This record gives sequence, structure tokens and C-alpha cells, in this order.
Amino acid sequence: MVTEKESIIKFSEEFFKNIKAEFSWQGETLVVTKVSKDFETFSGKTSPYYLVFDSEKTAENTELLAKGSYFLRAMTNYLDNRGQTTLIKLDFPLDARQEINKFYKFNNCNITNVNQKQEYKYFLRFTFLTTFSFLNEKEQIMTPIFVDHTQIIDFNPSKYKTVEGKKQDVDLKDIKPSYALAREKLKEILQPKIQQVSQDLNKKLEKEIDRIKNHYSNHSNEGSEEVSKGLEHIKELEKEKQKTSEENKLSIDSRIK
Repeated sequence: MVTEKESIIKFSEEFFKNIKAEFSWQGETLVVTKVSKDFETFSGKTSPYYLVFDSEKTAENTELLAKGSYFLRAMTNYLDNRGQTTLIKLDFPLDARQEINKFYKFNNCNITNVNQKQEYKYFLRFTFLTTFSFLNEKEQIMTPIFVDHTQIIDFNPSKYKTVEGKKQDVDLKDIKPSYALAREKLKEILQPKIQQVSQDLNKKLEKEIDRIKNHYSNHSNEGSEEVSKGLEHIKELEKEKQKTSEENKLSIDSRIK
């Protein structure tokens, strides 16, 4: 089962990847640079960030990311409050003259000017933050899902060079169908995790039931032993009573004679 520390580490890596920051590990410290001004303003802290995930590893200029820590809450709240639309463009280093010369040869003339026309094709990215809370444990999972009109696509933006675009460059129509499609995909992705949590809960529940049964069984056995001892003691008292009664009767008979 994933520990709380492992869950926070995974969430942190996905978070900074999602906001286009750069990060690397230095030992057990996650060093984050080139963080957007938007998040720096929201969190009230400027980068670089030196993040640790164990209270025993904290030092000067480090931020502890653990359950209940300020910086972890800031990251979660930033996602909850970040509802604006952003546009990211893939930056293809295209040299139009070079590409034209690959396929065409011009005799006695040169290309003096190239007018490049850009045509935008876009798809949507939905980022879901899912929180699993059970048995005093909390695990957060960030899941980006990309939708191209009516189908889910497998896309990893970290493999490409990107630049910020302008929202007015594309005409975003009704995104509800795409959002519904992304939510269904999210259920499919989370199903193994839900099953794992369910199995872990069932195992812990069975252990707890066995513990309770054993506890009360022991008490019941102890009670049965006490009852048995009590009955034996009563029998001994009855015998003593009978013996005493007979002795008293003999003593009375002797006096009468």
C-alpha cells in the first residue's frame, strides 16, 4: 500500500509538472525552480523551493510537505481555485525557407519572402484532483486527461517544447461533452486504486472483527471460569453448612439424653 509520504511526493511532482515548473532531486530534497508568478503570489513564497517530506530532514530554507503543512494546503487550494482557461502551444522550430527548398528547386530565382499562415488545432486538458480519505489516512492523486473533441488522447506535454498562447487564438465552444468524457475516463483510471483501497479496508475490517471477537471471547471465557469457581464455592459452602447442621444436631441430641 502507498504510504502517506509516497502519496505526497507523487502529488508534488505532478503538481509542479502541471504548472510547468522545473524540479529535480538533490538527495531527499525536491528542488523546484522557474515557478509561475501566479503560484508564487498565491502561496506568498518566491521560488526556488527546497521541499522535504520528513520532519527530521528539515533545515534552513526548506519547506516541509506533510499532512497539514501550510505549503501542501497552498498547493491543494491553488488547484481548487484555479478555474481559468489557459492556452499552451507546441513550439515547432520550423524554417519555412528550408522546408520549401527540401521539396522544390528554383532555377534563376530566389525566395525573397515567406508569409506563414498559422492554423490552430487544439485539444483540451482537464486536471482532476482526487482525494482518498480512509482510516485516518489521506491520499491525493492528480490526473491530467486530454480530450480531442470526442476521444481521449494519450499526450505527454513534457516531451515537447511549449510556449504560452493567447486564449483568443482559438474558439472554445461548449466543453461539457468533453468534460463528461474526461470524467468517465477518470473513473476508469481510478478504478484499480478504488479496488485496492476497498481490499485494504476489508482486510483491516476483518482484522478488527477478529480482534473484537477474541476480546469478548476472552472476557466470556474469563466469566465462565468465574462462574464455575463460584458454583464450586457454593457447593463447598453448602457442604460446610450441611456438616455444621449435622454437628449441631448431634450436640443437641447429646444434651437431651
